[in-house]
Amino acid sequence: MPEQVLTKPVPAIIAATSAPDRGPWEPHPNGVASSYAIVQTATVRMQQDSSVRVDSVASHTDVFLAVSPAGRFAGTVTAFSTRGEGQVFATPPGVTVPVTFSGSITTAGTAQLTLPEPGTACVSAAATVVLSSRDLWLRLPDTVRLGATWHDSSAMVVCRDGIPLRLNARRSYHVERADTTGGSVAIVVARSQQLVLEGSGKQWGEDVRVYGTGAGDMMLRVSARTGTVLDANGRSTLELTFTSTRTVQRVRQQGETSIRLVPTK
Repeated sequence: MPEQVLTKPVPAIIAATSAPDRGPWEPHPNGVASSYAIVQTATVRMQQDSSVRVDSVASHTDVFLAVSPAGRFAGTVTAFSTRGEGQVFATPPGVTVPVTFSGSITTAGTAQLTLPEPGTACVSAAATVVLSSRDLWLRLPDTVRLGATWHDSSAMVVCRDGIPLRLNARRSYHVERADTTGGSVAIVVARSQQLVLEGSGKQWGEDVRVYGTGAGDMMLRVSARTGTVLDANGRSTLELTFTSTRTVQRVRQQGETSIRLVPTK
């Protein structure tokens, strides 16, 4: 069950201005669902003893997401497909869409996520599908100013090579600028992220312990009026070590994420 804990926003207050593209802004979620296309790509380098293998993987997710003023969010993943090295995009075995989910971020900063399908991260196909949209679970401070900063942290269980891993993430946000197009203002937010992963399980009948660290950066454009994510692009690096009684395997994953708001017909 993902949990998110937000610290109280600490804005870096600047001189007030009446210019509409310099804020401050008070985003008010309107509960209207937005349609997104999320593309994630990664290069994975695996080393075991002197053997090295490099693969490329990708996923594509289509999702509807609505956020209410009370911090509730609800979504539906309408399409999910993956692609391995030299393959074409296809829905993975065991995955059935659509998948609906819901959750909330309270003013105290705790997020709860509800999935229709129970089970652990390595059993629930719904969890894998829904977690691909987690970069959209964003709640801005009630008042946003240029130069504002805030932080949040989250903990969730993810699956890697059949082993459940406890993922702890700490993120920092900084409002860099605002763009005005056709009278609409988009707030540009830079997000940095630090990750730690730990877990254990069995592979081919052998006990395996996993430890990893990661880091990433993402630029998000968010509506100053509703707080809706308009688009986002980010890069990340993840280092994992799988240790068993007989061998040590090291995995380095470098990934990119692109989020695009799809106009509704």
